[in-house]
Amino acid sequence: MTADQYHIDILSARLVLSPDWFDVIVASNLFGDILSDLGPATTGTIAIAPSANLNPEREFPSLFEPVHGSAPDIAGKGIANPIGQIWSGVMMLDHLGQQAAGKA
Repeated sequence: MTADQYHIDILSARLVLSPDWFDVIVASNLFGDILSDLGPATTGTIAIAPSANLNPEREFPSLFEPVHGSAPDIAGKGIANPIGQIWSGVMMLDHLGQQAAGKA
């Protein structure tokens, strides 16, 4: 494994120009929230991306959610894409040690 550290401005530029360069990005909540919108947007949609705010020490709960949030603007229109929510659930199950359930 290799790890690099970047200032947020150059990391944002690199994420837009070469998103395939990253496997995992670890950031504070403030920058992570921004980057979790920016990264999927480079693909043309944020509809299918999962997101996690992890507490590595596990002293407090972690949060798993689709990047698009609750999407109230499309509620009831029959056009919502559940993939982001499903993948968020898989990430949560993996985090909880339930990998078999996440693969189901």
